[in-house]
Amino acid sequence: MDDVLRAMNSVVPEIKELFISRLNMLNILCDGNPIGRKALAKKLGITERATRTMIDTLRDQDLIRVSTKGVYITESGIGVTELLNKWFIDDKKSPFEEKEKAISELLGVDYCIIVPGDSESDESVFEDLSEAVQRILDTELTKPKNIIAVTSGTTLSQVGKYFTPELARDRELLFVPTRGGLNANIGIQSNTVGGVMAENTMSQYLPLFIPENIDEQTYELFLKQPSIQQAIETSKRADCLLLSIGNADVMAHRRDVNNEQIDQLHQGHAVGEAFGVFFDEEGKDVLRYPRIGLQIEDIDRIPLVITVISGASKATALIAYHKLTDNHGWLVCDEALANQVLNELSSLK
Repeated sequence: MDDVLRAMNSVVPEIKELFISRLNMLNILCDGNPIGRKALAKKLGITERATRTMIDTLRDQDLIRVSTKGVYITESGIGVTELLNKWFIDDKKSPFEEKEKAISELLGVDYCIIVPGDSESDESVFEDLSEAVQRILDTELTKPKNIIAVTSGTTLSQVGKYFTPELARDRELLFVPTRGGLNANIGIQSNTVGGVMAENTMSQYLPLFIPENIDEQTYELFLKQPSIQQAIETSKRADCLLLSIGNADVMAHRRDVNNEQIDQLHQGHAVGEAFGVFFDEEGKDVLRYPRIGLQIEDIDRIPLVITVISGASKATALIAYHKLTDNHGWLVCDEALANQVLNELSSLK
């Protein structure tokens, strides 16, 4: 069924968005209480004009009705909604359920979600990754106010583009970066990623504007700044951490490490990097790059950790990372990465 949806989406790109929006409206109306157009538009995070259009369409199909008290769902609408919700749950679980269970056991993660495809050849996979992350956040963030710490990286920057205002419905979100800026690639910096997620969910954002490649004296001066202290302390109180992992060679280039450090990485056979820590296949430190912000040791204090990673080329780094840390939480990845992880782990047996 997922293949059919992908084929339909390629012919009519707007079909997926329309379908999900209309199903969301039906789910909201399923509580049985009539609701006004304005309140319904606010819950959906869309304009009143777009809401009226959807109402007209669903009313023509006898799925909803409109009275002086507001919009309400029909018996037929309830039946269709239940059927679609059940189909979505079954469809999302069945294709990769065995692989998700296997990866959870092999890597020691609490939960694993795999989305179809390969992000390295199909950018639409990032939208599916984003939807999976938002489903987790929507379920797990139960407090009225929540702090979400965000790392840098291409994957998270793409995932953040598809965040929606629905995520902040009935809750307050504050996004905070886990680190200062890099020398290049502004679009994938932690500051930028957190800002995009905040903007797309219409939430709050606390920046950490600070370069990383600085000497120790300048480092100490920066740490005395109240705004920087606030951002760092806030990230350490995060209710959730969204993180990604990079390959050592790619991240060494982004971190602009010097020749001596490059030699150290090569000699130590570094395969991955997270939180400024370069590590080998056994999850042992090879090099720690100085950073201002959340440290890798802080992860253990964060209740909800979600690792979002995609692309088969990162399989070795992902496996090694889970030997480096203890608080694994959730793993959200694409099918290509999941297959490569299972291949590499099976070859070690």
